[in-house]
Amino acid sequence: MNTSLFSKTPTITVLDNLHLTIRDIQYYRHPDLPDHTETRITRHQYDARGFLIQTIDPRLYDI
Repeated sequence: MNTSLFSKTPTITVLDNLHLTIRDIQYYRHPDLPDHTETRITRHQYDARGFLIQTIDPRLYDI
């Protein structure tokens, strides 16, 4: 497997003021299209007490 496929594909975590993860941003590169990167944003929602109530998969979000 070509390791250059995984270069320049960072993972970014966005925290709110309570240090809860509200977004995970990942960059994906398909082996067939190595020059094209796709941004995948996972969204997390919490209730008023800070408990995770929903995680939205980035591949299903736009459906």
